[in-house]
Amino acid sequence: MKSRQLVDLPTKRITYKNGPNGTKYVYYTVRSYRNAQGKPTSDEKSIGKLDEATGQLIPNKNYFDLFPSERKDHPETVRSVGYFEVFSRLAESIGLTQTLTHNFGRDSEKLLAIAAFMMGHGNVMMDYPDWADSTSHPKVQAMTSQKLSEFFADLDNAKQLGFFRQWLTKAQEQEYIAYDVTSISSYSEEIAWVERGYNRDKENLAQINLGMFFGETTKLPLYYSMYSGSIVDKTYLPFMMALAETIGMNHVRFVMDQGFMTRDNLTLMSHRQHTALSLIPKNLKMYKELLADVIQHPFSSRERLNTQGIYARSIEREFDGVPVMVHLYFDQQKALLSENALFDEVGRHEKQLKVLAKQKKLKPSLKKYFEVEETGEKELSYRIDYDKIDELKAQLGYFALISTDKALSAEQALSTYRQKDVIEKSFDQLKNGMDYHRMRTHYTKTTEGKLFVAFLGLIMRTVFMQAIKENEATERLTMKKVIRELEKIQQLQLKDGTTHMLPLTSTQKTILNALTIDATVFN
Repeated sequence: MKSRQLVDLPTKRITYKNGPNGTKYVYYTVRSYRNAQGKPTSDEKSIGKLDEATGQLIPNKNYFDLFPSERKDHPETVRSVGYFEVFSRLAESIGLTQTLTHNFGRDSEKLLAIAAFMMGHGNVMMDYPDWADSTSHPKVQAMTSQKLSEFFADLDNAKQLGFFRQWLTKAQEQEYIAYDVTSISSYSEEIAWVERGYNRDKENLAQINLGMFFGETTKLPLYYSMYSGSIVDKTYLPFMMALAETIGMNHVRFVMDQGFMTRDNLTLMSHRQHTALSLIPKNLKMYKELLADVIQHPFSSRERLNTQGIYARSIEREFDGVPVMVHLYFDQQKALLSENALFDEVGRHEKQLKVLAKQKKLKPSLKKYFEVEETGEKELSYRIDYDKIDELKAQLGYFALISTDKALSAEQALSTYRQKDVIEKSFDQLKNGMDYHRMRTHYTKTTEGKLFVAFLGLIMRTVFMQAIKENEATERLTMKKVIRELEKIQQLQLKDGTTHMLPLTSTQKTILNALTIDATVFN
């Protein structure tokens, strides 16, 4: 039980301001003066709040700064109590704490503390000891960088697998699972997975690839697998499916980007009784045939969806023997934007043609929208190929989805596919929000363990983000601001052993409300 420290009110220079729930805040005038217009004004500092029962002051840190000689038992430490307390409560509310405890025992406390640090402060573990020392919570233990590396390396793979088996029960039975891949760069040559390949961050570095499952309904990261940076994404998907099946993910409803949609992958999913929904690559023969047909037989008003002027037509087909439903769409707004972009590009090419025509050294790309003729020994003439442009313009605004779930309507398929961006946002949170765009480990076992803890941090960052962005009062706040405000919820610990909470600000109360945390926890 935390005890409140009470002191006598200063006899002069104090004012009162009413707060919520009848709370009276006490302010001390530190300076009185006249402003540039000659009007009397003053600078005030909040020094605490009034204890109605005794008429005394419940002081805050400002009070002790202003009156350091008022008491002999000065504050010994000021530590943050807000952020990790909120983190812990939310982790328990989604079952993460229980799942970790079941699989890792007492190590679950270390896992959560390090995950909280990673979520809020990123990937540089040398800063962890200072953070742990400034955090007041019995489950936060200070560990040196060396001890952290040893902890990561010693994380048992079998326990991690047990965690995933249990955690995947969070996925709902009819939930679509978004699947995507990102890459994380590394300077180390000692990590088994690090190889050169397609680097999504356009860095001239070797990398690991990270495939992840993300629940579209639960909006939670569910599972990940790390693999060699040189392996092409679409060739790894069958292995990822096999891994998922070993930990209990059967009859999965996948929603994926077009890069994974190959004949072999679609056939494999069908044989394993998984459901697939994917964008169709526009270079696919089937897409070109369907597009040509819809251009010849345009959409009617009956085919308009109730979403922003989008039209849809559903066609049953077979794709290498797999029965599928193809949903072909036309987006008027997208067509208009694409048309403007097309003519902007024609204009840019024409400007370059005017400069380069006399050189007779034109790149093929500059002839894309023009008919070019030789008019002399060293000169070319050109004119816009309007027929070619009209042919390209007629194809704008169209896209198609392919689904092995033939019961899924065109509108349902579009809504489901658009939710796939949750995993793209999740990767952004991992790489930018948690500073995981670079692997800062040197050995395979350390890398595997650290990535597992980062995944836990990503789960919790997703929970925080979802709550903050769905609340009108906090939707404009960044995660950096939210975490900073929670860490400013502090506790004074005095030399006599008593503790005292600093009063909450209105912003902190708003954040706690959005996260469904009772603010009285910090009274």
